[in-house]
Amino acid sequence: MRSAALASVLVVVSAWRPAVLGAQEVLETQVEPGDRIRFVAPPQFPDRVTGRVTAIEQGVLQVDRKSSQGGPVAVSVADLSSLEISVDRKRQTVLGLGIGAGVGLALGGLLAWAYCDGPDNQCEFGDVALLTGVVAVPFSAIGALLGNFTYKDVWQEVTVQ
Repeated sequence: MRSAALASVLVVVSAWRPAVLGAQEVLETQVEPGDRIRFVAPPQFPDRVTGRVTAIEQGVLQVDRKSSQGGPVAVSVADLSSLEISVDRKRQTVLGLGIGAGVGLALGGLLAWAYCDGPDNQCEFGDVALLTGVVAVPFSAIGALLGNFTYKDVWQEVTVQ
C-alpha cells in the first residue's frame, strides 16, 4: 500500500517538475544553440525579435539576427515576456500554385474576352476554355515554383515564467 502511494507521489512530482524548475533550466531543456526563435522582452525589445540562438550562458540568450535587423543581441531569460521556437519550416508551393492559377485564369479570361469580343468573331466555349487554360497553366507553374522557394515557420510557444 505504501509503495503504491509513494509511486503515485513520484509520478505527480515528476509531472510537476518543469513548473518547479527555474526559467533557466526549463529554457535549456527546450531551446538549444542553433534553434530559430522569436521573442519579446520589454523594455529592451518591446517588438518581436527573430533570430538564431548562438549560446545560452548564465541566464542570457545570445541571439544572432540579420544585420539589417541590428545584428546580434543578448537578452536575459528573466526579461522574456514571450518566447517561441521554430519547430518546422513549410514550403508554400500549394499557395503559390493557387495564386498563379487565379492570376492565370483571370488573365486568360480577359484575353479570351478581348479576342472573342466583336461582331465577326464567333468563339465557342471550347475556344474560350482552351485560350484560358493555355494562359493559366504557365502562370500556375510559375506560382508553384515561386512558392516552392518561399518558407513559412511553424512556431511553438515556450514557457518562460
